[in-house]
Amino acid sequence: MAKMNPLNITTVTTVKKFLKDPLWLILVAINSFAYYIVDDTIGFFLATVLLTFCLHIIYKTYFQDSSPLRDRVIKELSRFGDDYIVLSSIELREGGLRGYSDFIVISPKGIFNIRTLDLEGVITGYQNDELWEFIKATSPYDVVKRVIKNPIYYHQRTHQIIEALLEQQHIKYIPIQSLMVTHSSLTINTDSRVPIVKSEELFDYISEYADRSIMSSLKMNIEEILIKAVSTKYSYIPMSSK
Repeated sequence: MAKMNPLNITTVTTVKKFLKDPLWLILVAINSFAYYIVDDTIGFFLATVLLTFCLHIIYKTYFQDSSPLRDRVIKELSRFGDDYIVLSSIELREGGLRGYSDFIVISPKGIFNIRTLDLEGVITGYQNDELWEFIKATSPYDVVKRVIKNPIYYHQRTHQIIEALLEQQHIKYIPIQSLMVTHSSLTINTDSRVPIVKSEELFDYISEYADRSIMSSLKMNIEEILIKAVSTKYSYIPMSSK
């Protein structure tokens, strides 16, 4: 079966959105009427402001990137060069503990332990709470509330496993940064100090860290240590220099 061009997939998705939600048609009608009734410079200026606003809404609704969060993270990480080693979707085991990471980046700057939170809405919870509250409101009359497991607790467990695995091999003082990556439309209210980074800011966030000279000689060793502790399949994401 021939593969569909990603551009064609995006076009089909956009057309489906247009047909399912006629909001764009209402906005176009409103803006057309505004231009029809204006008869002076001020009116034309206000109509143009309204047009800009309507185009912004249409773009946000129909054309803004709606790809899964995981794909966005992969896109950000692919901007780094070949000296970055990326392991994805791995479950580490150390003793009786297990921990899962969406991505572990072994880089010249240290190790980045990344967990993605592919939700849109508001999450509220304390670091030591077992359960957090998730709320998503698509309209004043459509509010979804549910309870989710504390994502930071299990993420910190993975952090501890990485530290323990390296220490067993007498590798110390390696900077390990655990962080949560989210959509720009997700708000997290918590007392946790685990950094929360929007997906589109991930590349800049990692880039701000300083290179560590010790990492150049240890990256391959660290990769091997983590792979040996994987309890499920792992995979590489190809990196390309830019």
